[in-house]
Amino acid sequence: MEKEVCEDGSCSLSQEKMDFIKSGEVLKTKKQPEISMGIKIKIFSKKECDICKTTIGKLNSVLSQFSNKPAIIHYDFDTLDGLTEAAVSSAFDVPTVLVEKNGVEIKRWGGSTLGSMDKEIENVCS
Repeated sequence: MEKEVCEDGSCSLSQEKMDFIKSGEVLKTKKQPEISMGIKIKIFSKKECDICKTTIGKLNSVLSQFSNKPAIIHYDFDTLDGLTEAAVSSAFDVPTVLVEKNGVEIKRWGGSTLGSMDKEIENVCS
């Protein structure tokens, strides 16, 4: 797969990766996830993405005030596992942050909604 470039304040996935995520083929072979109790945060990002790094930093800063931090799981769009989980979660923006409670998605930020994440994450996770 081709390498993407993050520049001018935005990141995007290649058409090949978008087609893979949207195809749904991976969903036929992926095991159903176990429903876990409590809050879990999934972060879909790319290693070389400055926006992704900033978003992860903001998230870690907000979560540092909690004594009982939610589980954080990182998925890399540059790996097959990351793309597979992105397909399962319909994560198309770079980066995307999902919050799940008891295995059910309760909040999502990505693209233009990332600006509101740091304001809302405290409410969602408390």
